[in-house]
Amino acid sequence: MKSGSLSDRDRLILAHIGRHWLSFKEIIGHLFFANDDPRSALDDLRGANLIASHKGLVGNRAMYQLTSRGATAAHLNRRRGLLMGTESIAAHLAILGFCFLKQRRRISLEPGEFYEIFGVQASPNRHHVLEFSSYAKRVYCVSVPGATTRPEDVIQSARRWVADSLRVREIRPWIKYRLYAYAVLVDNRERQNEIASQLEQASYVEGKTLVSAAQIMVEIVPGAHTLEDSLSVFKKEAQKA
Repeated sequence: MKSGSLSDRDRLILAHIGRHWLSFKEIIGHLFFANDDPRSALDDLRGANLIASHKGLVGNRAMYQLTSRGATAAHLNRRRGLLMGTESIAAHLAILGFCFLKQRRRISLEPGEFYEIFGVQASPNRHHVLEFSSYAKRVYCVSVPGATTRPEDVIQSARRWVADSLRVREIRPWIKYRLYAYAVLVDNRERQNEIASQLEQASYVEGKTLVSAAQIMVEIVPGAHTLEDSLSVFKKEAQKA
């Protein structure tokens, strides 16, 4: 299979995996195959050296990632095809879960898409997700703290995001109307409660709390040990079809 002979669906699959850095057959099947099994198409893409499967998670679970050749075919930077380290996998897994495993219409944003929305460049060190609802669209700056990151450091990062955002004229209205928000992604309830309780008490400027200055949330997303249960939702949908 040459990149010039790719079907429209093949190109959509490559774009999806590249946008989110990794994905799983259940999500791909849900998005592009009406919950049917996508393995034949994925095997073809893997045979063409456009994607690779890696078993860097719990058990026998395979994740799909672009190869350098696949990144080129998807018109993305070739580094999207580099093998990721443990921390990078955990971060992109959390963002993927935030987008597709929380029953919300969300998609990870590319830097150019952030510019199209706000008219300013996104910070290269921040990840953004667009959420669609029946009322409006909301953009999240998402943060995935490590397991050993202190709540104080998480809050300081949120405080820095608020300050940076309020300095930008084009972004201030989005902050005011809570359409540009900050989401801290964690994989268990205890961690969520620990960070959220300190966040509620955190100050921003004198007489103003951090959560009154901007929309900030702490949300649980699937981690490596809870991923199978979350992906099983797609299996149930396929069985109903």
